[in-house]
Amino acid sequence: MFEDMKNNEERQNTEASYSDVLELEKDAFSRYESENKRYEAFYNVDPSDYDQYDLVIDTGDKKNSIDVVTQRIMEEYLKHINA
Repeated sequence: MFEDMKNNEERQNTEASYSDVLELEKDAFSRYESENKRYEAFYNVDPSDYDQYDLVIDTGDKKNSIDVVTQRIMEEYLKHINA
């Protein structure tokens, strides 16, 4: 992420600049905590508790290409509507 921010001109124009990876990590964690608190306040659920979701896909896993993810979502959706 940090390398992409340094090398991707579009991201440079739209996102905050960070001097190092630790600064980026600190900001990302702070944003994660803030969003979780806000979500809990609005909906009274913990968004990081995966047990409440019908489907969780790790899109960071290299084997989960866009085609694999799309297929998995469609399979689960069809199971859901035909249940």
